[in-house]
Amino acid sequence: MSDQASKATGGDKTADDTTEGVVTVCVEKEGDLEFYKKSKCHNYYFMLSGGGLYYKSKSKDTELKGIIKLQTATVNYPAKKPVSWELVVKPKQYTFSASNEEEAKQWVNAITANCGKKLGDVDLGKKKQSRSMAFKKNIVGKASSSSFLRTVLAELSKDDTFAMYMKQLKRTIALYSGRKKEEEIEGKIYHILTKIVLLYQNGDLLEQDFDELFTVLRDSLSLNIDYLELPFAFEAKNISNYWITIIDLTVRLISNYVTDKTISEMRELCKYLSDESFQTFLFTDPKCADIREKMKAVFRLSWKNFDRNKE
Repeated sequence: MSDQASKATGGDKTADDTTEGVVTVCVEKEGDLEFYKKSKCHNYYFMLSGGGLYYKSKSKDTELKGIIKLQTATVNYPAKKPVSWELVVKPKQYTFSASNEEEAKQWVNAITANCGKKLGDVDLGKKKQSRSMAFKKNIVGKASSSSFLRTVLAELSKDDTFAMYMKQLKRTIALYSGRKKEEEIEGKIYHILTKIVLLYQNGDLLEQDFDELFTVLRDSLSLNIDYLELPFAFEAKNISNYWITIIDLTVRLISNYVTDKTISEMRELCKYLSDESFQTFLFTDPKCADIREKMKAVFRLSWKNFDRNKE
């Protein structure tokens, strides 16, 4: 395995993803290859790392053209010529050609050894563990770009409870801080949720990892319902402390897989949502009376869902 490292950025990027995608990627094999995609021949620079075959236009480029996931891939060698092989990732099939037969065999052996691995599964040993973490941060940064984000937003929009909650939260923020702040906070929430969804889908986070977080969320939900039904008992500090705990647990859960920029984003989100003045505005200001009624309905529905899942 080569100790050489490369820097690469994700393809589609949102405005605040421009620096997050640039991280160190540990490369097991790299080089120029002919790549046949949809019957067209392309010359790309490929980098093999764990369960991913990454490619860009030139070796010095910092932006990736794409990733071929190897978790379900199989290799057919030789193809039509001794320098060619096929990579099958159903339903797609790709054909590659190296400069000579020896180089082709090296690529085939390296790719075959990585078939079945997930993105980020890199055998680096203890001394190189930090590079493995940096690699996974790149994967999360890339996949939480605009295209993946749209997919997650589409799925979240199907959850009526979550959609109802976000609508009321956005209304509160707009009243308290203005439309611009509302859009900023909404963007941060979805950006972070996208990363968590990706990590969970990729198998980095297991259901039991969320146990403590879900317990705190459930307790927080109970307190919110109490304060909405008994406003005279409201204490902003208690709600604020729950927000801080929730964010702290989430940071602990995903800190090994995201960049410092994302952690900072989460802290900024926590600072705003846990602000006692903001919580006091939501729970006591007459402007939020209608919002509180709708929040109460959302929280009651969420509580039922918690109970149902517990059973």
